[in-house]
Amino acid sequence: MDHDDARTQLAETICLFRDEVLPTTRERLVEAAVDALVAGLDSPALAELAGLSPDDAFSVLELTAETAATELGLHVPPADLVATVKMRRRVQDLLAGSIAPGELAVWAHREIGHDGLPSAQWLVEADDEYDAVEYSSLTVEEIDRFILTRAREFLADPANDPWADDRPASS
Repeated sequence: MDHDDARTQLAETICLFRDEVLPTTRERLVEAAVDALVAGLDSPALAELAGLSPDDAFSVLELTAETAATELGLHVPPADLVATVKMRRRVQDLLAGSIAPGELAVWAHREIGHDGLPSAQWLVEADDEYDAVEYSSLTVEEIDRFILTRAREFLADPANDPWADDRPASS
């Protein structure tokens, strides 16, 4: 993982930790801090966060994460972008081969729903297509290909990138 990827992952993980304080988000927070150190990021609070246990008090994890974000000058997405961050993470899992297109669609239908994140409605509706595949002219493979194509487009769209305005323009 390179320096910029580590910064992005750490900022996303802090955002998700703020939203859901679950054992898995606690573990991911500490893991993201370790990954950031390995990638070359450095600050006193980041080193402290990497050395904490996921079982430490929420207040200790939160304060240390916030201090590390400040020391590193991280842009942590605000609460209103949590759904976008979650969607980006799940789409990245799909493209990495960690989950199948159908799993992503089920997750989106359950977690986002028809009234949720507008930029994810294609995926929620794809889950409906899976449910009706026996009555449709579409095959499961066609729906899978559609999801993979749209997933790449979703990640490429600056409107779905909480950091688009913070990155330097490429030359």
